[in-house]
Order: sequence, then structure tokens, then C-alpha cells
Amino acid sequence: MTSPDPIAEVVPLRRLPVQLDFFSYRIPATLAKRVHEGSVVRVPFKNSLIEGVVTSLVATGATSKKLKDVQSVSDIVLTEQQLTLAMWLAEYYCISRASVLHSFLAPSPLRKRAASPVRGERSSERLELAPVSKTRVPDTGYVFYRTYREMVSLLSSVLQKNVRNGQTLILTPEHLHRDMIMHLILQGGYGSRTVVLPPKQQKNEFARVWAASTKSPIVVGSSHAAFLPFQDLKRIVAIEAEHQQFQRAEQAPRYHLADYIFKVADLHGATLLLTGFSPDIRLLAEMRDRHAPIRSIGPSKKPRIETIDLREERRAGNKGILSSELLDLLRARRRALLILNRHGETRYTYCSDCGFSARCEICGRPLTTAGDAKTLQCENCGSRSDMLLRCPSCTSTAIKSRGIGISALVRQLSREFQGRTVVEYSSRSPLSRSSLERADIVVATNKIFSEIISHFDVAAFVQIDADLTIPNYHAAESLRHYILKLASYQPELYIQTFAPEHRLLTTLHDVTRFYEDEMAERRMTHYPPFATIMKVAVRDSVRERYDKKLRSLTLLLKDAHFFGPFEKRSKRAYEAHVILRMTAQEFRKILDRQSSDSYNWFHVEINPFSAL
Repeated sequence: MTSPDPIAEVVPLRRLPVQLDFFSYRIPATLAKRVHEGSVVRVPFKNSLIEGVVTSLVATGATSKKLKDVQSVSDIVLTEQQLTLAMWLAEYYCISRASVLHSFLAPSPLRKRAASPVRGERSSERLELAPVSKTRVPDTGYVFYRTYREMVSLLSSVLQKNVRNGQTLILTPEHLHRDMIMHLILQGGYGSRTVVLPPKQQKNEFARVWAASTKSPIVVGSSHAAFLPFQDLKRIVAIEAEHQQFQRAEQAPRYHLADYIFKVADLHGATLLLTGFSPDIRLLAEMRDRHAPIRSIGPSKKPRIETIDLREERRAGNKGILSSELLDLLRARRRALLILNRHGETRYTYCSDCGFSARCEICGRPLTTAGDAKTLQCENCGSRSDMLLRCPSCTSTAIKSRGIGISALVRQLSREFQGRTVVEYSSRSPLSRSSLERADIVVATNKIFSEIISHFDVAAFVQIDADLTIPNYHAAESLRHYILKLASYQPELYIQTFAPEHRLLTTLHDVTRFYEDEMAERRMTHYPPFATIMKVAVRDSVRERYDKKLRSLTLLLKDAHFFGPFEKRSKRAYEAHVILRMTAQEFRKILDRQSSDSYNWFHVEINPFSAL
């Protein structure tokens, strides 16, 4: 008597509700030796054949004869670490296993060839390295640098020490850093040993790098590279670990480096070295809990950062947006970079008689004045309308505009400093690197931080108070990153503010004090790492469907305490979200108590970068 065929629990790679984790299939005898945990197989699902991932193999049972058969097996197999990490991420983020497993797989390349190693001649223009430190750089821990040169030198020392021992994963948030890393790798002669993970949209090359990552000594990529099928991963190095680009919020799974990078390191038995200009508070808290070394490298000389108190400027009679000190520097023909993270001409338009505020009819955000001074525009969705001549509420003609955006500041400086080149740099007005280098004065939003900005004599944050008061628990953490990154490039940095006593500004040169102040604030207000914040959102382009989803969401959470819903509208869709203080596991219990078996109409973010 022949024994029944074994059973595979398979996660179909289809959009499925969270609760439908897997389906059982019979493994025919002809495929029994080829099907393993992590195998990618083709199985019948409804009326078609689809791909799925085997998550476990179970003993045969009496019901196996009633099951459908696995039809074929792919050559692709997820490693034990990949499969364990995928299951953990699905549980942690309260999303379907299929959504996570998609992130771990690569499409089959259209042409069979090996991934391209990093090529190029050893550059005659060598990267200028700074002395790292007399203190040995640890294999694991959190290391802070003050300058771009120190960052390059740190990475160089890591490569020289470890490149011949196992695999090294270098995580970087920006193409800017990847160019620097490639230059350094070619300079060190490691090009043939290195592969770079491209965006997943480049399907052919992504698939080839995915396959090559099993053995390649050096792999460079964004946060997605942590999910590759490494065979001998010995060390992970994260460059600028505090960067916002390490938070992925555009599509599921919506993950953050701080949530999973320690899990990746533990699964592989790899060392983890985090680096940055400023700490990610959650990452630093975990490193301290693990008693890992926390160090600063480079010279003891602190970058020159001067805070300008705008209250004193007002008392002295200066009502302009730039302080007397900054104006004197510009008059001395110093090449300057001015950071003002506000688009357009003015920040808002209102009626001074009744207080009416002009808002976008599409998304409800405040309208700003466009460059022609005859149009109001929405910085959120881009819609435009005619400038108000009368107040729609009280018919008064007392329409006022307040605040200033980069377009207005550029025009103001162009009038005052005639003969000098004043340009605007933003997501709406990008400039080439050569144009930036030719300009005398650049007024920019935070978009400028995607460039190497080392060719200015002086830099300044024109007004940081609005960025400090946005309702995000990590506002100070994010702004500190930008300040110290800019200080790493510039010989002189000025910060204009009405609040020079803010804890961010008083701890710029003391990472320990900043960390302790931030932790005390978060402990008191119950924010991460002392609590888990969950953002649950609905979105739809059709108003009726959106309203139905929002009603369903509030009904789903009727017994939970939440903040919101907070509604907004973009050009393409209506959106709303609520904020809860609970873990994904607690949220899953709420789902399990409901009768519906489909929850694809909302999405979840754990500890979101933005609560807005």
C-alpha cells in the first residue's frame, strides 16, 4: 500500500485578506524531492495557475486526496532567513504574507546572463579621506561623523578590514551616496566583487542582482537590499541610518529600517554598524539596550553653527526675513545657500476683517500666492484659482497674505543684489549641478539635500520654527539630521529662529543630551520607542466608495480609542486616516472579532514617519 502524498502549505502570490494566510496543496510523488520550504511553485487557484511560496511542509493526512496538486516547481527558493523574516514582517505589520513575499522575490530576467559587477577605471581623482580616529571603529554599534570626508573614510576602513571575509551589505538611502560608494569601491579595486541593487522597476537587472547576491562579497543598495538571499552575510553597514528614505510609506509593506534591521542581522548572525550625522532615536535606543558601542569619529573640533535670535532682530527694528548678519554676509559677496522649506510666494491668504482663510476646494489645505501674484495655488494637490478680490465670507476687500516662500525670497534678493545670480531650487524648480555651482545665491527647500552642496561660503536656515512645530513626534530628530548634514559641507552655518532655547538647538553638539531629552519627551507623551503608533488609512478616487470605506473603518474601531479621522484630498483621491496606540497584534485581534473576511480596503503603517 502506497503512502499518501505529503502536503504543502502555500501562500498564493495574490492580493488576499490578512486572515487568509495560506492554502494547502498535495505534493505529487514526481515533485516530492524538489519541493522544500521556501520553494516557488505553480498551483491551481480558482480558474487559473498562479505562483505561490511554500511556507511549510506537513505530514500527510486523510484529507490529502481531496486537495489540488502542486503543478510545477521553480528554480527559485527563498532561504531560511528570508522565509523567517517574511513571516515575521507579515505579523509585525499586520499585512498579508503574500504582500511581504512579493518584496522578497525577483521577476525572472528576460535574458539569461550574470549580473554586471561595478565597472570603470580606477579614478585618477581620488576621494579625499579624513583620518577616521585613533579609536578603532567597532564592528557593531552606532558611529557618528561630522563631515562628508569622515563618512567616506569610515566606509573605506570597513571595506579594507572586512571585504575578504564573508559578505558585506552596504545600505544607503540616496543615489548620491551610491555614487560615492562606487567611486570608493573602484578606487580600492573591489569593483569585480561588488553588485549594486537597482530599483525593482528595472526587472532584468534586479533579477540578476537578486541571484548574484547569494555569493557576491559586496552588495550595495537601499533598504530593499536587506531582503536578498544572502548565503554568508557577515556584516551590515547602514550609511546615514537616520535618513527619511529608510522609511518606506508609498506601498505595502510600509516598513522602517528601525523595525526590521536588527531582525535581519540576528537571523544571519551578522554584525550591524549604523552610521550617521545624527541619531535615529529608535535605532540608538535599541543599540544602547544591546550594550553596543556608541562613538563619534573625526576631529574634536565642532562645526561652526551660529544661532540667530529673530526676537532680537525685531527689537532692533529689523522686520525683514533675513537678519542683519546674513545681509552683511551677502553684501560681502559671499556665495550663499539659504534653506526655506516653503514653496511659492506666501504661506497663506486671509481676510483681516473676519478671519476667513483661503483654502483649497479639493483638499482643504491653505492656499498660497503663486509667482504671478494673481493666482492662488495649493502646495498639496497643485490646484489653482484666481486671487481673491473680496472675502467670500464677509465681502470685505481686506485680503492679506502672510509669510514668505522661496519664490518671493528669490525675487526680493534679486532686487536687492542686482548683478548677482539668485536662483530657486526645489522639487518644482530643479537645477543641474553646474547651474548650482554657477549661482551666487541659492534659495532652496529640503530637496537640496539630495545634492552634494560643498561649493558655498556660507549656508543658513532662514526660518526653522515651522518645521519644529509640525505635529510629528520626530520633528526635532528630522531637523537635526538636516542641520548637521548641511554643517558637514559648509564652513559656516547660521540658523534663524524665534526659539533659540529649543532643546534641539542647545544640544546640536551633544548627541547624548539630545538623545536623553528626546527619550524623556517621548516617555512622557507615549511615543516610540515607549509605545507603538499605528496609522490606519483609507483611500479612493470615487466619493461614494470613499465614504463607505471611512464608515467601515470607524465601525471597525468602534471599541478602540483613536485620534481622527483626519481627512485630505489630492488630485486623484479622497484620503482619511486615524492614529491608534496599539501593536499590530492587538489590531489583528480586532480584525479577528469581525465577521468580514476581506480587509483590503485599508492600509496600515506601524510607527509612521508622518502622522499627518
